[in-house]
Amino acid sequence: MSAPVVAVVGPAGIGKTALVVRAGHRSAARSTDRQVFVDLQGHSLHGTALDPEEALRKLLVALGTPEHRVPAGLRARTALYRAQLAGRRVLVVLDDARDARQVRPLLPRSPGSVALVTSRDPLDELVATEGARRLALGPLEQAQSRAAMALRLGAERAGAEPEAVAELAASCAGVPLALTLVGSAAALRPQTRLAVLADELREHRAGTDGSGPAGTEATADTVRCALAWSYAQLAADTARMFRLLALHTGPDIGVTAAASLAGVPPEVARALLDDLVRARLLDAPERDSYHLHTLLHELALRLSLARDPEDLRRLAVRRMLDHYVHTAREAALLLTPHRNVFETLPAPQPRTSPEPLGSRAEAAAWLDRRLLPVLSAVVAEAAELGLHAHVHQLALALELPLDRRARWAEQIALQRTCLRTAELQGDLTARARAHRALGFAHGRLGRHTDAHTHLCRALALFAEAEDHQGQAAVHRCIAFRANAAARHGQALDHYHRSLELYRRAADSIGEADVRNDIGWTYLLQGDYAAALDPCERAAELFRAAGHLPGEATAHDSLGYAHHHLGAHDRALAHYDRALGLHRELDDRYLEATTLIHIGHTHLARGERAGATRAWQEALALLDALRHPDARDLRRKLNQAG
Repeated sequence: MSAPVVAVVGPAGIGKTALVVRAGHRSAARSTDRQVFVDLQGHSLHGTALDPEEALRKLLVALGTPEHRVPAGLRARTALYRAQLAGRRVLVVLDDARDARQVRPLLPRSPGSVALVTSRDPLDELVATEGARRLALGPLEQAQSRAAMALRLGAERAGAEPEAVAELAASCAGVPLALTLVGSAAALRPQTRLAVLADELREHRAGTDGSGPAGTEATADTVRCALAWSYAQLAADTARMFRLLALHTGPDIGVTAAASLAGVPPEVARALLDDLVRARLLDAPERDSYHLHTLLHELALRLSLARDPEDLRRLAVRRMLDHYVHTAREAALLLTPHRNVFETLPAPQPRTSPEPLGSRAEAAAWLDRRLLPVLSAVVAEAAELGLHAHVHQLALALELPLDRRARWAEQIALQRTCLRTAELQGDLTARARAHRALGFAHGRLGRHTDAHTHLCRALALFAEAEDHQGQAAVHRCIAFRANAAARHGQALDHYHRSLELYRRAADSIGEADVRNDIGWTYLLQGDYAAALDPCERAAELFRAAGHLPGEATAHDSLGYAHHHLGAHDRALAHYDRALGLHRELDDRYLEATTLIHIGHTHLARGERAGATRAWQEALALLDALRHPDARDLRRKLNQAG
């Protein structure tokens, strides 16, 4: 038996999302263990509807799967999704679906769960093949419209002018979004008689012919009229902000991105955005995050095209791109401070406001909340404007974060765009880096032929550019893939080539990385004694360079080697050093990993209590991260107890 599916369908602005969100809140305390929500962007202005594979990634993360544990490929993600839902009561909200094909892979199959789907499409296929129950929303009745308007205006004011309330409500034709816009605009003018406001709205309606582009729905025309009147109430600066928000590349925007678009200080941008929220022209689903309804987005764009000169709109887009690229570069420098691949980026346009990032945690959070949701659109905009340096810097800044989050399809799309712009610009180094990143990402996805082709091309281009560090990085990629295939001899061969190239380039961090890689390869072979020297050399080089993440990794490798050699005191000393560094870096996952290793060493010494303490600490960290490794560790603790 499959989970029940309810399809809430109707035109834009009719209240589909509001209905399912309210239903979700009501069910939270009664009939579900958990709720997950994903915006499928089926009618996005930028044509960026989520494909099912990306939608599954979002759902899995919402269900507690860490980014780096989400598998690649639609089939693997679907299997994990079904496994995550098995035996649970989960409400899955799939908002703004384009059609049934987009939705079908996302439907839960366990009987305890429920799917609520919203769409402008009637979803006939979903009803026919999945047995979905369809709820078609239409306009409110007159009495309901009057009640909604009165609620917005307040009982005393509405009771004083019932005829004007009725006229204002009738002008909205029962469309909830129009009622919200008109009611909010009227509420913001408390000293003006409602009859005067009704006259103004009537004049606005008479001043338009009521016709939109071919096929425009009546609800869209109604909202357009309500918007025109609501928009007319705005101060000039607030109206300009509303128009420019339509140029943003995604559904949600932060304060500093909006400030960059408008070319105003962040504190001014926040005030303007809050004015739009009060006018109900903008939603604020969470602090520092604002959302423009799809239909209002379309109308705001029309206003911008009609009223803002082309050169000013292009400048606003350029400031927005500068905001994202410069902040991404700063985030990457915080997350990987010893990476020396970043080149000079043109200064941002005047009045651009990059996000102020003060820590690694803030950098990672900004990438997840702000950049990654709009990445494809930002890259496409930059490429279209011929901003190769922007595309290249994004490719460099996001290569490691995307890999850690297992977002290899996005990695490939980004690097392909970078490769195209690099070829147009004749940028040899950027081409080589894109091929290297593409080779690694294809390897992650098991596309071995593509991976080999790209990595060989990257090696040839770096050699042509006489870039020793670039060649060394490619050899590391090839060695990593060889280790994954248990070809450890081949891996060691490439690691030694990489080591020589890093030494030739006097890159001590690169040399340390490879020495630790060599040591880890010996550990994979079971030659624990051979691993000691390269890992010790790596730890020394990392320490001398002040590279804390590398030093922590090397000490963890040394602890692992000494543990298997029976030198438990030495193992614990190295693990303790690694643990302190992970805590200093606030890397909770690696902290938990080292604590698990510490537990194993205590257990090998016969110290069951010490092992239990370490594993309990690790379990608390993994539970806080909602990490699936917590299940195995909990089982281990139960067995040990």
